[in-house]
This record gives sequence, C-alpha cells and structure tokens, in this order.
Amino acid sequence: EKSACVETRIKPLFKLLREEAGMSNDKIAAMLSMHPDVLEYDSAGRIQPAISFLLDTVGLEQKMISHVLATQPSILGQDVDGSLAPTLAFLQEEVMLPRSKLVKVIQQCPKVLALSPDYGPRAVSEFLVKEVGLTREALGKAVVSFPQLLAMCT
Repeated sequence: EKSACVETRIKPLFKLLREEAGMSNDKIAAMLSMHPDVLEYDSAGRIQPAISFLLDTVGLEQKMISHVLATQPSILGQDVDGSLAPTLAFLQEEVMLPRSKLVKVIQQCPKVLALSPDYGPRAVSEFLVKEVGLTREALGKAVVSFPQLLAMCT
C-alpha cells in the first residue's frame, strides 16, 4: 500500500535528515529537487552511516552537514567503506590536509568529498606534484585556497 511506504520509508528518512543532519524542511526540499533519488536510499544502510561518517570521522558540525548534504546530496548514496573513507584518506594522506583544513575544504566545495580520487583528483594532484614540482604540503595549501582544483578533471 502506498501510504505504508510513506510511513515506513519517507517519514523515517525525513526524521533522520532533520534530527541527525540538522536539515530544515526547506533544505530537504531543495536537496530533493536536485537529487530526488535520495528518497530511494536505504536510511539505515546508507544515509545513517554517511551522516555518522561526516560527524564522527570527518569532524563536521551538524549545521555544516546540513549545508554539505543540501549542496551535494549524492554523498548520502555513497558507501562509507567503499567510497567516502578512501576519499577522506586521499585528502589526508596524499593532499596532506589536516582535519582543520579538511573541514574548510569540504565546507567550501562539498563535491570534493563526493569524488572518487581515481576519477580525476589523483591525476590532478600527481601532475602538480610530479610534473610541476609542488610539494605535497604546497598542494594541500593550494587545495585549501581553491578546493575546486581537485574537481577540475571530473
């Protein structure tokens, strides 16, 4: 029955987004207008782990999570172990972003967290380090100044 779907899938999803991610109804509506397939994501299997990852592992505050998800809702559909954690490791280990700078980069360009390092960001970083001669530390500073740098070839 259609009303059962609202009760078992949609209402729990909205509750999770409001309570855990701190999203207002307006932000949820804006997010859904950009990315309506969020309604099909598994709340317990995808959305809750992604929100917990942003809070506990990345260190984003709840109000920043609301902003990140409103502008880059595809993060909610990504697997933590298969996608988000490797991207975070790339940003910390290869781009040399400490947590404080990582938070700033994600706030300015949430897309950075949604990118797979193997589809553009790693090629950009490797070119700048190996061909141009930037140190990893200088690369990190460049990314803090212009986070979109890593998204240029995606």
